[in-house]
Amino acid sequence: MAWPTMTTKSQATDTKQSKRYEPASLTVVKVREHLAEVLNRAQYADERIRIIKHGKPVAAIVSIEDLKVLEALEDELDIAAAKRALEEIRRGNYVGWEDVKADLQK
Repeated sequence: MAWPTMTTKSQATDTKQSKRYEPASLTVVKVREHLAEVLNRAQYADERIRIIKHGKPVAAIVSIEDLKVLEALEDELDIAAAKRALEEIRRGNYVGWEDVKADLQK
C-alpha cells in the first residue's frame, strides 16, 4: 500500500516526543482493505491516521499512548472546570434547585 509522504511540523531534534507529523489520510475503503497494516503503523510507528469518508475527515486511528495523553488532557480540563464551578458556588454565583424548579413549572 502506498502511504502518503509524512512531513514534519517542526525542525525539532530526533526524539520521538519532539517530532510531530502531518497525519496520513486514508479513505474508509483503504483502511478496510489494509486494516492490519494501518493498526501496525499506529502501534509501532506511532503514526496518526485520519479516516476520510465522503471527502471529509471523520475519525482517526492513533496509538494507545496518544489516546492516554488525550484522556489525561481531558481529565485535566474537567478538573479545572470543576474547580472553577466550585469557586463560583463559594462566591454565591449559582441558582438553587428550588429556583430552577419554579422556573420550569411556569
